[in-house]
Amino acid sequence: DAPSDAPKDEPTPSPPVQAFENTSACSWNQDGSVRCATEGGEEAVIVSTLPHIGDSVDDTIELTVEFLSRQMLSDGYQPQLVLFFAPEDTKLSALTTNDNGYGFFESAVVANAKEKIYFKSETPNDLVHTWFDFNALTDSVVSKQAGSVAYRMLGGGKLKIQRQGNFVSAFHSEDGGSFTQIGTSVELAANYQNAPLKVGMRIKREWQSQYDMTLLPSIVSGGTVKVTTPETSTAAFDD
Repeated sequence: DAPSDAPKDEPTPSPPVQAFENTSACSWNQDGSVRCATEGGEEAVIVSTLPHIGDSVDDTIELTVEFLSRQMLSDGYQPQLVLFFAPEDTKLSALTTNDNGYGFFESAVVANAKEKIYFKSETPNDLVHTWFDFNALTDSVVSKQAGSVAYRMLGGGKLKIQRQGNFVSAFHSEDGGSFTQIGTSVELAANYQNAPLKVGMRIKREWQSQYDMTLLPSIVSGGTVKVTTPETSTAAFDD
């Protein structure tokens, strides 16, 4: 059966310690939040150093990211948050692409969920929407789904991607409490249904040279892959 979005205990974010790789446009705060910011068009990418295994119940791996703040620094479509699962041997360099190379990023990951908003300072109340894309690799094709809602993903909003059982799903929330699914759950390619996966997020700049977001990520999983027995559930990007 496809997974449901049944409530789970909220993990407590904690400061990440050597549990991730990131580009220089990302800086971590002591509360476990991360600021992604640039004035010169740098790419912001974060990926777990070690792959995560699913939990012992249904192989769940889940990444939820909350917008704590988001500045509108230019007019037009704003830089976008993208969440992803990647194969366990994926390198940071394979995920760090500019807009022209975004297709290379998409081909390097197993699944990704993205939000997009529009803002123009002269008419700030025009196009008050968020558009969503959710892509996942199946055994035969890449499933591509999309949707939209009549609100902007701003402070308090959350984006979530989840592997549960053999399926991957994506969700959004305006208030951070109630989640709505983006499209339908997709059965992953067999190679990735139970395999360890790296977990991460990045900014797609939408050809903008500036962005400034503060984000709070949390991970639910069976722990990261280790030489010894994996630990129990993890929070944020804490190792």
